[in-house]
Amino acid sequence: MYFTVGRNPQSNIVITGYDVVSFDHATLEYEGGQWLFIDDSSNGSIVNGQLYHHASCPIKQGDVIMLAGVCPLTWDRITALVPEAPAQQQPINSRPTQMYTPQVEPQPQYQQPQYQQPQPQYQQPQPQPQPVGRQQNSDLDRNLDKWNWGAFCLTWIWGVFNSAWWMLFALLPIGNIVMAIIGGIKGTRWAWEGGNWREEDYERFASRQKGWMIAGLIILGLSVLSTIMLFSFASALLSAPFEFFDFLDLASDLDDIDLLF
Repeated sequence: MYFTVGRNPQSNIVITGYDVVSFDHATLEYEGGQWLFIDDSSNGSIVNGQLYHHASCPIKQGDVIMLAGVCPLTWDRITALVPEAPAQQQPINSRPTQMYTPQVEPQPQYQQPQYQQPQPQYQQPQPQPQPVGRQQNSDLDRNLDKWNWGAFCLTWIWGVFNSAWWMLFALLPIGNIVMAIIGGIKGTRWAWEGGNWREEDYERFASRQKGWMIAGLIILGLSVLSTIMLFSFASALLSAPFEFFDFLDLASDLDDIDLLF
């Protein structure tokens, strides 16, 4: 019998509240009183401290199972799938020895040979060693490829506080505009890798980048407004001399009219 585990509403065990758990995270196989855990996820699972990613392992009552390393899969939910399944399979004892004693006269005792009921053999696949490291799912990759307004607007200032040292090239005479565009494209991933963030810290990382985005957009808006005001002032200043000369011409014409009268 097979049972599915994941965020899929059609799963036998539905997981909620953990976005790092995959839609179809794992499969539980029950056969002959034995449980087999099969990982099908993007982030892997930890069983008794061992990471399994696209691999399987036998499990029994009392094993600690953590989906994606953060979501516990409890045994009360597992055993509820097969109510008749024992909590833990016990070895099948041999049948008790029966002694045969004749009623008429004493005879040598005959001991019935013991036999053990054959037990179905189930060959467990050997788990393959998996590299231990940070597993990034597709959702995280998409978030790290988003445009970073903080890096675009604040360039090298943002880079210093986010360990994105490439942004220091913005201090070069022609590097500011180029690095602003590159920082907008690559800035989020540079900040993630430079800060050695972990997947469980992504919410705090996103909140920090949001603060940089707000600060960068405010400074960008003030810069645009200042530029518009500067051009307006310069335009008014350049047109002022012509208006002054027009005033002198008008005054000269008025003097000529007075002389005629």
